[in-house]
Amino acid sequence: MKKSSFFKSGSGSRKAFVSSFQKEKELKEIHQDNNTSNVKNEIFNKSSESMKELVDNCVSLTVTSPPYNIGKDSDLDLSDEEYWKMINKVFSETYRVTNSGGRLVVNVANLGRKPYIPFSKYFTEVLTEIGFIMSLHCQYGILIPKRQKKLAIQHHSLWSFQRDLSIFIALKTT
Repeated sequence: MKKSSFFKSGSGSRKAFVSSFQKEKELKEIHQDNNTSNVKNEIFNKSSESMKELVDNCVSLTVTSPPYNIGKDSDLDLSDEEYWKMINKVFSETYRVTNSGGRLVVNVANLGRKPYIPFSKYFTEVLTEIGFIMSLHCQYGILIPKRQKKLAIQHHSLWSFQRDLSIFIALKTT
């Protein structure tokens, strides 16, 4: 079977091919022109709620481990409503600066709080509502020494999200 490319941009894994069972009207390429920022090799020691220094669509990859608002020294003392409003603001701004096809990787630990708060679920909901597309999830554990010569495992998750669907993969199902 001869492959024909539907998408005009991309190469390798960024370019999708149409199989004979697909209809072209089912496919939709989303692509925005990416920009180049004048800001290079600079660290901003501030909140990401506003990244006015960066133009739209200029960041290819963001990796973050957000604060959890659980009383650590680095956390702000916010109510749950204030916390999720701040998180939404930060990731909306991250979406604005992420380029078409760009990625956001979020490290989230579901901490053993009482009551238990499923951070992974909440972060995923926030990010997909903003417009990110979830593309990958990976879990890993960290051994933490405890008193009484025991080890505890703290589980973390890496969640990968993509801005825009710059690749379309369709599989034939029977």
